[in-house]
Amino acid sequence: MIQRIQSIYLLLAALATLAVYKSPLFALTDPSGRAAIAVFGTGYEGTGIASHFVDGRTPWGILILAALVVILTLWSLFGFKNRKRQIKLIWSSIVAELVWLGTAAAYACSLASRSGLSLSVKCGYYALPVLTLLFLILALRGVRHDERLIRAADRLR
Repeated sequence: MIQRIQSIYLLLAALATLAVYKSPLFALTDPSGRAAIAVFGTGYEGTGIASHFVDGRTPWGILILAALVVILTLWSLFGFKNRKRQIKLIWSSIVAELVWLGTAAAYACSLASRSGLSLSVKCGYYALPVLTLLFLILALRGVRHDERLIRAADRLR
């Protein structure tokens, strides 16, 4: 109905989640400080001795949860005629994004313990998931605001 800026926020959240597929999530480094394993949304990239830990493997949990976030976000974007359902879908997207962050952290800790490398988490690695959460929260606020406006207009009639 009204759907102003929250549609842009939902689209940006979906695009930020899609960008996670090609951006590094975290890196594992050897004692010399060089990156030995980088984990992306779609797979691993290893160098040197550490590559045997990741060859032919895909982080399916990260991949599936990111796809779920994109699907829920786009579903809520195009379901703008039913604001109550849209609010529930945005909440589901936020929960899925938080589960996604936990899954990525679990993959990082597991791979670090198996490979014996130290975990190197830079703030830039998690910038896109945090931006996704921010956009989802802003979209939720916008939809709630529109719902309040509609209720107020209905009371005046």
